[in-house]
Amino acid sequence: MYDEFQMVADAKNDAIISCHLSDGGQISDVVLVGKLDPKQQITFDLVNRLRKADANTLKERFGETEKTTAWNNRLAGLAARGLIREFSKGRAKYYRPVVEVGNDGR
Repeated sequence: MYDEFQMVADAKNDAIISCHLSDGGQISDVVLVGKLDPKQQITFDLVNRLRKADANTLKERFGETEKTTAWNNRLAGLAARGLIREFSKGRAKYYRPVVEVGNDGR
């Protein structure tokens, strides 16, 4: 099935998140199928590694040469594609992975 996802992602020049869901509801083998541009890939990887991120945090920790707006645009673009989730807290926005695997493997 991975090959079919890869074919669709390539044809649409997009990316899809794939994972395995066991009968017991355990999530494993979370992968990004398809390609992102390098800066979006970095942003996607950081959100998944940090498990919660916003544009200001990413700028402060990882983007000394980039403006907050650039991080915000990449985060919003990934959320629009359904690759990360956007949440609002007052006027602030933060982002989390679409599929979160906890310390217990779920």
